[in-house]
Amino acid sequence: GQYLGAREPSIAKQMVYKAILLGTLLEATMGLVFLVFAEPIVRFFSQDPVVVQLGATVMHFAIVWMVFDALTMISMFALRGVGDVLWSMVISLLFGYGVRLPLVYLFSFTLGFGFFGAWFGLIVAFVAWGLTLYTRFARGHWMKRYEAIDRLVPEAAS
Repeated sequence: GQYLGAREPSIAKQMVYKAILLGTLLEATMGLVFLVFAEPIVRFFSQDPVVVQLGATVMHFAIVWMVFDALTMISMFALRGVGDVLWSMVISLLFGYGVRLPLVYLFSFTLGFGFFGAWFGLIVAFVAWGLTLYTRFARGHWMKRYEAIDRLVPEAAS
């Protein structure tokens, strides 16, 4: 927001890229912790071998989900921050209900993968949602608004 107020949208865009890099690296690091320590973490909550096996497997699925969750959330809030609120909302509703739920149903029930199919469907939806939001931000459609203001009000650029 500070860079947008200073009429420096290109620097604002760079800051979002840095936030995405830091957020995805943090989530990937936590994912490595989940990968290495999945069973001990689950055993902290339950000694049941079935729960431990399922929980550890889900934590391995979560590694991919976590990285794309960071990309999705940072891109979504960046779009909101630059004023691309309607588009962000529509895409979030579309992916939340029109993509994620059908994919979970498809992989869980239609294709018969059950519990793990649900997780796979969630991950596929999150990857697509995150990449869609990131692409919207990266294309810079939102920057046109700030360029137009600078053309209309030249002193706003200084």
